Amino acid sequence: MKKVLLPVLMLVMAFAAIAANAAEAPTYGLTSEGVGPVKMNMLIKDLPKSVEGLYDAFTISEDMDGHLLVFTLNGEKVMEARARYDRWDVGNDETLAIYLIKVSSKSVVGIDIKGKLYGVGDNIKTLITNKSVKRVNANRYTYKDVVIDVTNSNGASTIKSIEFELKEEEVEWP
Repeated sequence: MKKVLLPVLMLVMAFAAIAANAAEAPTYGLTSEGVGPVKMNMLIKDLPKSVEGLYDAFTISEDMDGHLLVFTLNGEKVMEARARYDRWDVGNDETLAIYLIKVSSKSVVGIDIKGKLYGVGDNIKTLITNKSVKRVNANRYTYKDVVIDVTNSNGASTIKSIEFELKEEEVEWP
């Protein structure tokens, strides 16, 4: 009986490990358009309550920098977003729109670089070496307008965060 139970137990543990790693691997890509159905300039009031495989809830809070949205999946943070009012309608919560999306923890959101999704914690030293990403400074790179912050240690360049921010246009008052 022990001879049969041990291999079965090892097989179950192997499948559990594979499933856990698959859940952490990025499946959605952050671009200058947004992430999946969460689009830049999208009004908060129009956000889906949940998106299968991306998030099952989000919260909105205010801080010194404005409105912060935190998207979670199974209780784990997936990504954050910032929202601001339409410049002509400040204070009207109906006009709050997303202008920044940031991923700073391992989640289902990554960045698609040449057909492969890279997420927080992944080593991109090869992409830096072959200049697939553009260097901004020692710890910051860009790829198609998405900013990639890295930490450099032990010969690795590991993704610390990825983000995209819409720049607000300067407008002169009439």
